[in-house]
Amino acid sequence: MLCFRRATPKLAAHARLARVGCSAVLAAVFLAAVVDRADGQTFGLDDCPAFPIVGPPGFGFGAEDPYGMMGPPLAPSPSLGFIGPMGDGAWLSPGPVIQHPGPNGMYVDSFSSHHVDNGLDITLDFSVDRITMGFAGTAVGAEAANGQAHGDIYTGTETYFSPGFFVGLPPGPFAGWLPSISAGVPGNVLTTDESVFGLMTSGGIVPPGVPVPPPIITPGLHDNLESFDNIVTFDANGDMMFDVDAYFTLYPDEAFPVGLSPADILVVAAGDGGALAVAYAPSASMGLVPLEDSIDALVMYDNNQKPLPVSNPNAPGMIEPVIDYALFSLAPGSMSLQIWGLDAADVFFTDFTGAFAVYAPSQSLGLIMSPPGFPFQGDSVDALDVTAAGPPPGITIQDGTCIYDLQNLSGERLTSNGGIANLFTGANDHIFQNWFWYRGSGDTREYALSTLIYSSNNNNRARLVYLEPINDGATPNALLFDLEYTISCLSAVPPVCARCEIVIAIKIRNLTSDHVDLAFFSYNDMDLNGDSPGDSAVIAGVDNHIQLVTDLGPGGTNCIASAVYKVSSTDHVAWEIDTYAIIINKLTDAVADTLANAVSPFGPGDYTGAQEWEITLGPAGSVMQPPFDEWVGSVVKEVVVYQPGDVDGDCDVDLSDLAALLANYGTACNP
Repeated sequence: MLCFRRATPKLAAHARLARVGCSAVLAAVFLAAVVDRADGQTFGLDDCPAFPIVGPPGFGFGAEDPYGMMGPPLAPSPSLGFIGPMGDGAWLSPGPVIQHPGPNGMYVDSFSSHHVDNGLDITLDFSVDRITMGFAGTAVGAEAANGQAHGDIYTGTETYFSPGFFVGLPPGPFAGWLPSISAGVPGNVLTTDESVFGLMTSGGIVPPGVPVPPPIITPGLHDNLESFDNIVTFDANGDMMFDVDAYFTLYPDEAFPVGLSPADILVVAAGDGGALAVAYAPSASMGLVPLEDSIDALVMYDNNQKPLPVSNPNAPGMIEPVIDYALFSLAPGSMSLQIWGLDAADVFFTDFTGAFAVYAPSQSLGLIMSPPGFPFQGDSVDALDVTAAGPPPGITIQDGTCIYDLQNLSGERLTSNGGIANLFTGANDHIFQNWFWYRGSGDTREYALSTLIYSSNNNNRARLVYLEPINDGATPNALLFDLEYTISCLSAVPPVCARCEIVIAIKIRNLTSDHVDLAFFSYNDMDLNGDSPGDSAVIAGVDNHIQLVTDLGPGGTNCIASAVYKVSSTDHVAWEIDTYAIIINKLTDAVADTLANAVSPFGPGDYTGAQEWEITLGPAGSVMQPPFDEWVGSVVKEVVVYQPGDVDGDCDVDLSDLAALLANYGTACNP
């Protein structure tokens, strides 16, 4: 692991950042310890339909056996008996208390609010049924051993690529396994214990890690949390109307009598009370078997809601394949699990084109697969939600010994702290800060890019996407800034790369229905050879779009470093070179500024430089349907380190240079 530390006078000015550019290594600790977290506040409990506490008997035997194929049934969740008649299928809050009756008065098997996909990696939050055991060393395994796993909410320790990446499934019904796992260690941690919700075990309400008295499971005196959503409430004001669109599925014995499939997705529109639940997505749209599959966990992405002819004109409409998509799991006994050799603990993805695919296999969640031919003897996910990964604090890309580290990627809209950076060619660090500011229509000052909505970081490339407002914040989601970073070693002689290049490809897109006048600024603070005082600079290029920076090293006798800071000339209007912190103070003050077209030549001194473009972007046709008006540009930074006789670029002339020379003797130079 590489850690980069700055030691310049500027670091004191930025001491409040209190950071070094280190990539933290997170160890997964599989302990049954509750994380204090305010999610999962809306949940439902399993009311074993064959012998329910409330409501007429059904034919299923609870979450473990919804079709009643194995038996005998486990006991219903005992807390439903304390809640009363409306508890059967109700959506609950901690207590547990009724938050809202189940739609149409039915027993709901899974539910989900509408989720927004911001393109970031996600983790999966889930609960399990009463016979799930989990792998040893995981939180599910520890809680199951104590007889209290099935009222808890867990979070998988793997991360997964945003579901929207996988829109466009191949023909189904089963489209295979998606390459969705992003990073992490297979397993799970406990994020909400059943005691937080006031749920029961055979030993009453107990904290995590406490063994409950036998019988641990059978006949079962435990509440089984069978559905939840990471939303505090569906009905904040208590008017018995849904505040958000609510998507759900029904238990088999509730679905069949009304002519529905337990694999159909239904919806109640925001503003309705639940009696107007309507069909949203039929089972066939997901490649499922209509009467013999049952969805028991759901995360819904309804990305282009349309009106329906119901009482609420803003009600969501039917699915739109490829635009809408969902994550879900199937209950034990579902036919598709048996046909395709899948598990009730697998999480699936569908884009409603008649197909589904494995998004998160059971083992990635630390759950046990069903043995071949025994579909009821494995673990089961019976409730599901997602948590988007927060914007990363930084990125690190590398090619050979060329290493670029960029930190403070978000939340620095009004500060001077965005884009604190390091660029190593070998031993020395040559950059202190690289970042971008903008001023759009209606803005009275410059703002730093700060609202990161997507990031990726892989080997020598990284991508950052920002969605920013204009009009001093009054017009949100106006401009999309897409930055793609690539680092390359351009040296011909190993092992130390003495010539490193960073290319930043830039796209700026107008998402509004009006023209946008945009001033866009690239800011560059280079401290060549790792020190700030000794840099000199001069402007170059026919459009003054190139800045050449040099440093002779301490005392002018050490390693020579030179840099080219070049930007695309399209719409380029101004430049500036000056001593730190004159330019950055100009970009971060509360007034609109234009670069000064000075000073050149500069130095020696503490160099900083900036470039300015002025761009007019036409209105977008539609956010969902291009064309957009888009500006494309680039920033290139190339650093070369050289000392006479220093073949390997490490700023020393020694035996390693001789060895490198001999190893490459007779080799032609790269053109």
